[in-house]
Amino acid sequence: MRETTLGRRVGRILVGAGLAAALTIGAPPVGEAAPLPSAKDRGRAPIDDLAPYQPQRRCDPHPKPGVVAFRNRVLRAYPSTSDYGISRSCGVSGTSEHKEGRAWDWGVHDKSATKKFLKSLLARKRGKKNADARRYGIMYIIYNGRIWRSYGDKRGWDDYECSGVTLCHRDHVHFSFSAEGALMRTSAWDGTPVRYGGD
Repeated sequence: MRETTLGRRVGRILVGAGLAAALTIGAPPVGEAAPLPSAKDRGRAPIDDLAPYQPQRRCDPHPKPGVVAFRNRVLRAYPSTSDYGISRSCGVSGTSEHKEGRAWDWGVHDKSATKKFLKSLLARKRGKKNADARRYGIMYIIYNGRIWRSYGDKRGWDDYECSGVTLCHRDHVHFSFSAEGALMRTSAWDGTPVRYGGD
């Protein structure tokens, strides 16, 4: 899910800006798994229901605010990582939340630190598995030939069909967000959990 060379250059500029910001706020050393900060006290806020599958239904590739804010937080916490992009052109074939501005590709190189971060995102808190993924409205994650789905969380990580274009997602993590997460309408942002009538 890489974008064009221009997109990667823009990503490097954004990462450089993220590095400067991270240094001023005391980011953890490269390679350490840091908790992702939240706008609200996530220790007290109720935890959102698991997001249902909400596929792309129209083309509106403008990056949505929740995806942008999540990306910025991750890049500040992990300044040695890269921004592989949010948006995808409507002219590209196939269905993708990138075309609705609600998916992000996070360029990573340190597998150990990446796995630690993903484990923390899917950790149990206050009796709920996948607590932070729920709070951000993350619908699914693809990494290293595997996929985790909020709408199939009991299965954990499943094998993901690879293609040459995505390199089996070994060099980046794909995050897709629910509409609510993409629009900052989840507890990570306003403290109010989303209820879908599920768990």
